[in-house]
Amino acid sequence: MVATALVACGVILIMALNQLWFFVAALFILFAFAGKYGFGNIYYNINGNILDITFGFHQQITIDILTIRKIKKISSRLNVNSAALSADRIEVFYNKVDSIMLSPEDQTTFVAHLKQINPQICTEITAIQ
Repeated sequence: MVATALVACGVILIMALNQLWFFVAALFILFAFAGKYGFGNIYYNINGNILDITFGFHQQITIDILTIRKIKKISSRLNVNSAALSADRIEVFYNKVDSIMLSPEDQTTFVAHLKQINPQICTEITAIQ
């Protein structure tokens, strides 16, 4: 009787460990996928008058550069409305009330390119005017 109970406990333990390894492996694959395709990649593409921002699990925002009103430098760590991984960000105001935080590698060149397309863009930072 005791031997049967020990065997049953051993079988249950082995089954639980097998399920745990399966769960750990599934989590590992999920995080590897999310790191490669989800959280770590942000692309900024300027094509004509259009700024395409691709981030997350293939989320995309398209902004007409001619609707950009203002760009300002921010250093907030809050991730609200953000397609930016860095704490060193710029906030782009477009349309009448929309804005998004971005973190291009070379902010000066990025803003200069936008201002070349739309010279009406106001910047509040002398370093990127």
